[in-house]
Amino acid sequence: MRPACPPLTHGCKFLNFSRSKSELDLAARKAIKEIEGVDGKDLDEYSTEGSEKYKGMINQISQTLKLTTLKYQKLADLVEAIGLPKEKICTYCWDGAEIK
Repeated sequence: MRPACPPLTHGCKFLNFSRSKSELDLAARKAIKEIEGVDGKDLDEYSTEGSEKYKGMINQISQTLKLTTLKYQKLADLVEAIGLPKEKICTYCWDGAEIK
């Protein structure tokens, strides 16, 4: 499976893209809770592509969904495709970066 965006590790503060308000409905947060036993720890590491925690999260999501392969789009590639500086794009749901 190849989702068109990075894994969502934070719920959106601005859009209502889901009926649920629980961040545990996000596949990434479910995986983190399964790995850590609690939700919301070390989200920066889980949002950093290539880190061991990121790889573990992707593996957990893949196992849960019974996928043979799973690769998310990189945030840097998404930003590049949009064509604006990252500072001009809200990336909160992917990396927790607050808008300034």
